[in-house]
Amino acid sequence: MKIRKLISVVVVLILSATSYGHASEASIWIAGVEMRLGEPKQKILSQFGEKYNVSKWSVGDMYGVRGRNADSDTYYGSMTFETDKLIAATRRHGDYWDTGALSLAQALLRAVESVAGSEPTVAVIVRRSFSKSGFSTEDLDIVVGEKTLSFGIGQQPESSPVVGIIEYLRPVK
Repeated sequence: MKIRKLISVVVVLILSATSYGHASEASIWIAGVEMRLGEPKQKILSQFGEKYNVSKWSVGDMYGVRGRNADSDTYYGSMTFETDKLIAATRRHGDYWDTGALSLAQALLRAVESVAGSEPTVAVIVRRSFSKSGFSTEDLDIVVGEKTLSFGIGQQPESSPVVGIIEYLRPVK
């Protein structure tokens, strides 16, 4: 289950979109407040209410969201505005201290580097799932040119899930 959550976090972060001037269809939730790029600052900030401490940062028009308790370590995320419109937002999904999470993150970084190299790279993410003859799978493909890195979680009835990581080299269609 932790692997699925970690993969979900990676997908959410990778699929973030940027848009200026008007509200985007993509949204992000921070501390129970849904927001879209381009939405008015006052609309967003007014939704946090008394349960959360929203504080303006000293850099630009940025705000952080924490729990209401002044010494709370619970950090939920941040928002950046320009001309009173949301231009960026981040949501903290959590920290994972167990060795399994560390191993997964290291394997993911090494695997993506083997496909994309160490330089900044643009990739296409493809998510798919299917079920056939009792076997079901959920796949996440990271496509960089002719190389694809595929992460799959497969399961047969009455068995434990298996995670497969496969690297492909195929022509671009």
